[in-house]
Amino acid sequence: MFSVKQYVYQMRCRPTDQRYIGSTHYFPTGRWYGHWLNCKQKKANKLLQAAYEAHPSLVDWEFSVLEEISPRIKLAKLYQREAFWILTIPESLRLNFRSGPIITAEKYMEVLRRLATGVRYVDVRDQLGISMGMISKINRRYQLESLETGEVILVEKKTT
Repeated sequence: MFSVKQYVYQMRCRPTDQRYIGSTHYFPTGRWYGHWLNCKQKKANKLLQAAYEAHPSLVDWEFSVLEEISPRIKLAKLYQREAFWILTIPESLRLNFRSGPIITAEKYMEVLRRLATGVRYVDVRDQLGISMGMISKINRRYQLESLETGEVILVEKKTT
């Protein structure tokens, strides 16, 4: 079920001040529950899982909305705001998975631009430092769209 707004939220471990930042276009309580359930089932990313195992009591965790974003704002802007909030946290306190650099909306767009001009996945990987899996995911899920103003934006592909 979609909500009226989009959100950037955080899960903070009170004893350690470690934080997980996420974004959603669903009600954030549903996302928090999903993360909590993943932790209980040992399916969370390894950083969040380790923090949960050290502090499994719900009273050790604080859940909050960092930013509400209009649903009229494109998904790329939501991801950009999520990346902004992640970068405000010292790396040693981040519970977000660190498989590589944080990929901003601009980097998503650059991946799509390069693929559209015929650059091979392996070359995009080497040039931008993004995994092949992430490049594939970006290419499957997003597309560039030109507006009448000449601005190019990132939008999710419509699924049939």
